[in-house]
Amino acid sequence: MPHRPYYSTKRDVASYVNISSMQRLILPMIALAATLHTQSQGSTLPVETKVWVATKLYSGIQMYFAHAEGAPEFDLDRDFQQHLKAAFAAPDRRTFDLASMAFMGKLRNGHSFLL
Repeated sequence: MPHRPYYSTKRDVASYVNISSMQRLILPMIALAATLHTQSQGSTLPVETKVWVATKLYSGIQMYFAHAEGAPEFDLDRDFQQHLKAAFAAPDRRTFDLASMAFMGKLRNGHSFLL
């Protein structure tokens, strides 16, 4: 049986399977979109779901966003706090999705988006 290498971090695994930074940012967003798509458009989202989605967005951007020079006015912490206010005030899923899309749009790089 061949020896399998041990990977201690997500970065080790990602480097082994040769996943680009863009793919690492997009893949969680696709999983997020699939999860949210299962809910109806007009339904309300539980607070737990809003927290989960928001933290995934924040951590994905923090870890994989490599184009900060393309969005000099983007401040992750400041813009995320604004996003949280809008997201948690959202009465339904559609409004929450729009707030999340607006937050992702502040990256202004043309390939980071929320599905």
